[in-house]
Amino acid sequence: MITSKITCRKCGSSNLVKNDSNGVGNLKSKCKDCGFSGVIESKRADESTKVRALKAYQERSSLRGVGRIFDVSHQTILNWPKKAMSAPDIAEALICPVENEVLELDELWSFVYEKANKR
Repeated sequence: MITSKITCRKCGSSNLVKNDSNGVGNLKSKCKDCGFSGVIESKRADESTKVRALKAYQERSSLRGVGRIFDVSHQTILNWPKKAMSAPDIAEALICPVENEVLELDELWSFVYEKANKR
């Protein structure tokens, strides 16, 4: 039997008490010294598990079923594609204007400052 000493993530103390578990089964603990309450050791999925789970979900399998098979929360599976498809940097998306080109920004100004100027 292998025993490991669990310590607090915030202060490093070993003065912890069990405090339930989350939906995936990760043990939650509460530190008596600093008061931190949360998951001490999480079951993070590696990249190969992410790819296999997303492929299984794309094959029209049930989202909750895929979560049970790969031992991952269904909300986590939904968030993985969102993180992978992040928006490009604003500097890369904007096109530099050519000289003597007219730019219209009045619509953008009225939308951005709409809540600031209440009437």
